[in-house]
Amino acid sequence: MKRILSIMFVLCLVMSSYLVGCSGEGEHYEDDEERVTEYSEGLEYILSEDRTYMILSGIGSCNDTTISIPPTYNELPVKEIREGAFRPASHEGTPNIKKIIIPDSIVSINEDAFRSCEHLTEIHIGRGVKEIAGNVFYNCGEHLNVYIKDMAAFCEIKFPGGSIVGVGKCDYNLYLNNKLVEELIIPDTVTNIGRSVFGGCSSIKKVVLGKSVVSIDSYAFSKCKNLSEITFNNSLSCIKEGAFANCNVLLKATFKNTDNWTVTSYKDSISLSSSELAKESTAAKYLANDYSDFEWTRK
Repeated sequence: MKRILSIMFVLCLVMSSYLVGCSGEGEHYEDDEERVTEYSEGLEYILSEDRTYMILSGIGSCNDTTISIPPTYNELPVKEIREGAFRPASHEGTPNIKKIIIPDSIVSINEDAFRSCEHLTEIHIGRGVKEIAGNVFYNCGEHLNVYIKDMAAFCEIKFPGGSIVGVGKCDYNLYLNNKLVEELIIPDTVTNIGRSVFGGCSSIKKVVLGKSVVSIDSYAFSKCKNLSEITFNNSLSCIKEGAFANCNVLLKATFKNTDNWTVTSYKDSISLSSSELAKESTAAKYLANDYSDFEWTRK
């Protein structure tokens, strides 16, 4: 009898563990996007002109506060979000969207797509996004939290209409694989940091360039209000105008190569002293203030 009771006790423990595992309670996931099994329904789509992919065109009948965009619709990839797709002014009765999950299939997000979604504070951007047009997240939540999975891919996104926060009053925090980015390390595979890509990012305090970066585009780090330190590499040869404009607490800028730098505006061209750039505080002052509107080049 004791042996039977012992066997039954062990079986109960095994069954209990199995049920807990199936329920999912207590489980921790590194990436919510990787485990999405239910996507938002009721969204509207249109077929691309070449009939090879779908374009997300509107909110439709969906009333989710978390919009999880499916990577496919009618067996075709969803590759675009149409201009003004979720903008309240265009769609009366748009729900209070708080979170948007953009899959890896999306390549471009067109102008005003989420403009004035005032409750939107959390944005997950897939690896496939190549372009985010102007004012996509303009006048959204007071402070945006942007989640990415690939820093190199994010550096290459084009922002033809300004930064991810547009010209609005909000700034944003950046998360890489769910970890807040305070020390931004640019991967060695990156050769160019795109225009406005980190503009308005308030979480960044320190930047270290990867060894392959040769250019930093216009306004790449503008209005990074907490950026205090940056370390360049030996390969850097071009810093476009406004790259560090309004970085008001930038205190240290370390140039690995201080020789042959020239700053040029529409009316002036000035050769910078190597000894001056060797001083981290002086270099920081030049980047964020004195010559922030100039283009920097090294021969």
